[in-house]
Amino acid sequence: MKKRKQRNVENNNDKLSHAWPRDPQQKWMAENRDIRVHIPTDAAGNIIGLKAKWQNVVKDIAYRILDLRIRHWHRHPQEQKDEIYRQVEAHFIYNPSPLQDGYIEKYLRDHLSSARRKWKEHWLMHGDSNRHPDCPLIVWPKMIQYWKSPEGIAESAQMKRTDPRYATLALVGGGHWVNGFILRCVVACS
Repeated sequence: MKKRKQRNVENNNDKLSHAWPRDPQQKWMAENRDIRVHIPTDAAGNIIGLKAKWQNVVKDIAYRILDLRIRHWHRHPQEQKDEIYRQVEAHFIYNPSPLQDGYIEKYLRDHLSSARRKWKEHWLMHGDSNRHPDCPLIVWPKMIQYWKSPEGIAESAQMKRTDPRYATLALVGGGHWVNGFILRCVVACS
């Protein structure tokens, strides 16, 4: 009896370790990998329809392939970028024109930069246990571990030294920059 229960626990853990898609659309994409979705584009190669669906699939592919602890797009290995391009091309057909050169790269560079910033601000305000709703479950623990590491702390300090918003903080007497606002401790003087 004990052996049987142990086997079931191992099987369940195995199933949970591969639990990726997290919403119905992603589940559908995982089950229908052979189906290619037609995405309307204009003559310049810009997406003009089904853009949200395209963005969700591209983000999911990137989250599975890239190490999101790497801040800058150009520092990701070229093999990983090529794999993203290959998987995106396997999912979509662009009509009437193909995507313009650099379209996927520009989208991912912009998205990953803003996503990491939002996730970190959320972590700073809410702590380890409260994951940002847009951050995938498989990414959250890795990001927290990175932000707490000496490398992550050094990177954060470097970004603060080069970010003009933090120079403003020094001028106004300190505080924290969160979601575009300066939060300051105000001491009541009597």
